[in-house]
Amino acid sequence: MAITVNIYEAKAQLFELIERAVSGEDIIIVDDKSGEMVKIVPVQKDEWKRPDPGIDKGNDLIYRPGFDDPLEEF
Repeated sequence: MAITVNIYEAKAQLFELIERAVSGEDIIIVDDKSGEMVKIVPVQKDEWKRPDPGIDKGNDLIYRPGFDDPLEEF
């Protein structure tokens, strides 16, 4: 179920709207003046996972000859 609130109501109830979005409700915020709309959605926990340390272990970088040479003038 989606609920629509104007931006001023959303400002006053932001914490409650975030809790409702995390629990699965679709929250749509509308600005009555400009007609712009946004949707509050929860961030998936998988998106916050950091890569394991040492993930590239064994994949050594290969520097080609001349890598550190000065660049030519444009």
